[in-house]
Amino acid sequence: MACRSLHTASSSSQLETVADLIRAGADLDEQTPDGSFTPLHLAVYHGNDKVVATLIRAGCNVDLPDTAGFTPVHTAVLKGRTAILRQLVKAGANLNTHCCMGNTPLLAAISQRRIAAFKALLEAQVDVNQCCSDVSASASPLFAATLGGDQEFVKRLVEAGASINFQQPNNGLTALHAAALTGNAKLVNYLVGVGAEAGLENYQGITAANMADMRGDHRVAARLNLADTEPTVSDSDPADHAEEPTTESLPGDKGLKELREFSVTLSNAMCAAGFKALNASLQSGAALVLQDILRRYYGTEDLYVFGSFSDGWGSCLRTLNGRISRDSDIDVTVFQPEAPLCLRAMDSAFFADCNNCRHLEVEYVDGHARYGIDASGPNAALLANYPLITAIDLIKALRCCRYPRIELLQPDYRNRKCQTTEMPQRILQQLRDEALGDSPKCHAVVAAPPDEPPGSCMRVSTTLLERAVMHSLTTVQGQFFILLKFLIKKVISSRVSGLKTYMAKNLLFYMLDETPAADWEPQNLLELVRQSLQLLVEMMESSDSEHVCMKHFFLRDANVYFKKDHDLQSVIIDCVQATSRKLLVVTKLTYY
Repeated sequence: MACRSLHTASSSSQLETVADLIRAGADLDEQTPDGSFTPLHLAVYHGNDKVVATLIRAGCNVDLPDTAGFTPVHTAVLKGRTAILRQLVKAGANLNTHCCMGNTPLLAAISQRRIAAFKALLEAQVDVNQCCSDVSASASPLFAATLGGDQEFVKRLVEAGASINFQQPNNGLTALHAAALTGNAKLVNYLVGVGAEAGLENYQGITAANMADMRGDHRVAARLNLADTEPTVSDSDPADHAEEPTTESLPGDKGLKELREFSVTLSNAMCAAGFKALNASLQSGAALVLQDILRRYYGTEDLYVFGSFSDGWGSCLRTLNGRISRDSDIDVTVFQPEAPLCLRAMDSAFFADCNNCRHLEVEYVDGHARYGIDASGPNAALLANYPLITAIDLIKALRCCRYPRIELLQPDYRNRKCQTTEMPQRILQQLRDEALGDSPKCHAVVAAPPDEPPGSCMRVSTTLLERAVMHSLTTVQGQFFILLKFLIKKVISSRVSGLKTYMAKNLLFYMLDETPAADWEPQNLLELVRQSLQLLVEMMESSDSEHVCMKHFFLRDANVYFKKDHDLQSVIIDCVQATSRKLLVVTKLTYY
């Protein structure tokens, strides 16, 4: 019982309780029956750095793996707990262990784009050439980083001594092959410049140039064929010679006509990459097929495939053809068999009528149901730490008898501009059918505000309402969302910490609410994106809390919080404003 209590205390940052249990002789390394998590695993997962320090001082085993082979170091990397990772490094943790899928912490940092953890591992002199031990993948860190297209990861690995011409044991491919395979001209230039041999063949006799030719990228193929005769760039970074937007070409220096012309060009390029409403519809259909397969396999109808893959937009920022990015996943939500929660608030008019359902009554406050639930272990997940696996995040949920008040659906609703909504009536009707129907699928998932302990309450989800809107997007609206998500996830978040990709979806809903249908045209694409970034700035500036970014679109009483350990709000605002001024950074997108 004491050991079990130690797991709970480690999860919820009860430092004094942890210390008391250790003094009472609790087993520091006992593993839970479901997943074999030690108290250290759980403290790391929940980011409880003081508990981690206490457990380490008490002599816990810092290398004990769970059933999936993940050590605390793997967990710290996957969750982005860099400060805790440094504690584990200082405690002598093994940085080169393989999980059951064959991946080291360094490969996990690369696949999940954990740049801070990646830097910390390099500083600790991790083995930069250790491959995935799974013979079917067997990727080296440099190969995985190149395949992912992240220039900073690639450069830092090369600077740390990664073998540039290392051939993958299972197929003979090199990092240069990976750059050619993905059509990444910048990385091709860089790798050639630092000594990659363009003539190396894989085990089937295929060179990087052959690979580029096979995918129809004749520009990259020509560059590789000339690599042996061209001088390498030694005085500057070869990546600097790739095409970049110049200061003179930024939107502030373009006329409105030129900006609109560029927006049309960008929209056409995105269409060529598959970002079209028809493709989004097909992907959503594929998600429904997957949902049906999973329901049959697990024998339950209470299983739903949610997330960007199901939405049809955003599961991959390079193309829309059913492919899922390695740093994305598929959310699978399973409704638990417990009786639904009956949400109650001080103002009973805040809800639709629940028809006296007589289920367990719980208080609803600020988007959360005050219902405690065990948060001591991670959601069950197949974590994708190398390119060949897509992560499946299994999320447990409890049904709610009704939705909280949806402001958008009220008869007297006015948007932020004090006007009636611009959302089409057919979409509003779908939302009413879901929110006010006889069997709404409102549910709550484990999530607590940043100022409350884990497991103290559950966040009410509006996923079904959001999906109805995402399925209705036109091609231009979908492209707008992709660009906004790209800017938040890849551009702004590479400079400051705090924004979540969900904020792009929340901003999309606000823009749909306020923007007339006639304005959603290709020539307005970049201007609409810039307006949404300005809206983001306005929301942050009007926030009365350093931890709150904006209000939830559907649940206006609920907050959308910044990430844990985020940068100062003022710093994030400055970065968003700078990005808005230099919006042509989106031309860095590579369309496959």
